[in-house]
Amino acid sequence: MELEVGAATGAGHGEKNPLRMAQRNGYRERDWETRAGTVELPIPKLRKGSYFPGFF
Repeated sequence: MELEVGAATGAGHGEKNPLRMAQRNGYRERDWETRAGTVELPIPKLRKGSYFPGFF
């Protein structure tokens, strides 16, 4: 997820870049149901636009 969000924003987490397209705005919790049980995933939020992981 970090690589996908870095590509969407134009910079990695904590990285300064004048060409940055969006900033991160914390995380939202999402429960992911698996056969082994429930996994809590922190999904990064963006100030502009949106991000949703491709594997969901």
